[in-house]
Parts: sequence; structure tokens; C-alpha cells
Amino acid sequence: MKTKNFKDQNRTVGFEIEFQGLTPEKTANLIVDCLDGDVEKISDACFKVDSQYGEFKVETDAKLLKELAQSSEKNIKVKKFDFEGVIKDILEPITQELVPTEIVSPPLEEENFNIIKKIEESLHDAGARGTNESAYFAFAMQFNPEITSKESSYILSVLRSYILLSSWLQSQIDIGLTRELTGYVDDFPNDYAELVLDQDYHPDLSKLIDDYLEYNPTRNRGLDFLPLFLYLDEERVRNVVTDERVKARPTFHYRLPSCQLGLESWNIFVEWKRWCLLERIANDKEIISKMSKSFIDLYHDSNLSFEKKWLRLCNHYVEDFR
Repeated sequence: MKTKNFKDQNRTVGFEIEFQGLTPEKTANLIVDCLDGDVEKISDACFKVDSQYGEFKVETDAKLLKELAQSSEKNIKVKKFDFEGVIKDILEPITQELVPTEIVSPPLEEENFNIIKKIEESLHDAGARGTNESAYFAFAMQFNPEITSKESSYILSVLRSYILLSSWLQSQIDIGLTRELTGYVDDFPNDYAELVLDQDYHPDLSKLIDDYLEYNPTRNRGLDFLPLFLYLDEERVRNVVTDERVKARPTFHYRLPSCQLGLESWNIFVEWKRWCLLERIANDKEIISKMSKSFIDLYHDSNLSFEKKWLRLCNHYVEDFR
């Protein structure tokens, strides 16, 4: 990973991890045991941990339960009948097996990645369960690496690399049936891929954003550029995307469709190494050019078998590059 961001400061990465089996409160206390720090209770569904590395947020990933928990806290403070709390108590056991707990880390420099490793080990020891534990689980993980440049050519190179590698990346991850059915891992449309991979495509930043929004006015992409583009040109993006869940930040938003805590052959940094491979390929103009030409040629020559044929060819490119 490049060690400097676009401001020539130490580059950081934020991590988001979903799992089952531990409440937000237990998870927050587990983080304190790993790092020291102070726990702040926002509600039964949300806790914050202040540490020397920044603020960790722990919450249940269910909007309704979070809203009910917040209303319940207000009711208790003003000694009002806690109707929302009653409803929350009824719903919580029903959703407990399906709704994940989520940890959102502060931006961390590479030298502090061992913190995430330590938390992951503690989660495993405490009984946290990942997607692999049940066909009903659809838990995810997300990386938010800072950009190293605001130049459109740099952003385009990462976009191209992801499009070329996306089928290979997904083949390396055991995506459960539940997650497939949610549409979480929607690919970039092939027409958009063809546009972007054309070696005569050299857009300035405004054109790059406009084209992205035309084909992808959604968060549901494996590599979501909306937070980055919102940071770079808020007005342009908000003219198309009004979803308040999209927050501006100078990072790529890599949304992995599966978090397999508890699986012996898997850990968070297995996936991180694959992201680093994606960035290395993005920085190699020759391999990007070769792969792009192969992708477009195969797309025009194949029909229903394109995905399988491209995956086989992509595997060869990846092995040769390594």
C-alpha cells in the first residue's frame, strides 16, 4: 500500500466489520479490553469507544432497532411510558439471529493495523460468528482506504482495476446465498465497463463523475465511489443522489460481501492483501491496458459464457502478475 495520501500525510484506512453473536455492549467492552479507552453508551443499540487511536463505533446494523432504542432512552429520562422500549424488547429476540453487530474503526495508519488483528482475534475467542456460520447470515466487511491523489487519471486506474478484477475477487470469497439475494454485490454494468476500459477514455474529473452517476446512481457496488465523488464535487453528486446514507470522504469504499469470522482459513487481512493487489495492478499501465483489451474483445466475442471465460482469463493474468 502507498504510505502517503493526497495531502502527503500518512495514509489511513477505516475498517467496518459485521458479525453475529455479541451485543454492541459486549463488543464495546471487548474493544476496551484490547486497547484500553472509555465506553460511552448512546443507546442499547449503539456504543462508542474513545481510544488513543480514535473513536470506535459499535452498533446493531438495524435502523428500526436503533431508532426504537433511542426513543426508549428518551422515554426513560422523562419518565414517560416506554412504548418504544416494549416494542424493541419484542422485536429484538426475533431479529437477533439475523441482524449483525457492526464495528466501525477510526482511520488507522498501516503501522496500527495490528489493532484490527487483535480485535478480530478477541471477537473469535468471544464467540462472534461470520457469514460462514449460517445460510441465513449476510454479513459484510468494508475497507475505506484514503486516496493518494485527486487526479482523475489515478481514480480511473483504480476503477479500471476493480472492474477487471471483480469477478476474480468474488471467486475468492464464499458469498452466501442470503447475500447474493440481497443484491449487495451488484456488478458495474457491462456497458459502463466497456466505456471505462476503452483506452481512448481519458475524462477529466467532472466527466468521470457524470459518467459514473449516469450508470451507477446507487450505493450497491462492490467498490462504491459515491462517498469519494461527493467529497470531490458535492453539488454535482447531490443533483443525482439524494440518499443521506452517502457521506463525503476522501476514500475508496470497498464493500466486501462476506465477513467470515471464525473460519480458520480466513482473516480480515487475507482480503486486505487482495485489495493491495488491486492497487498494484492499478499502478501498472501496461497490465491494465492488456487486461482491458482482453476484456472488451472477449465481451464482444462471447454471449452467455462471457463471465466464466473472463474469470478463467483473469485468473491467468493475476497469477502471471504475482
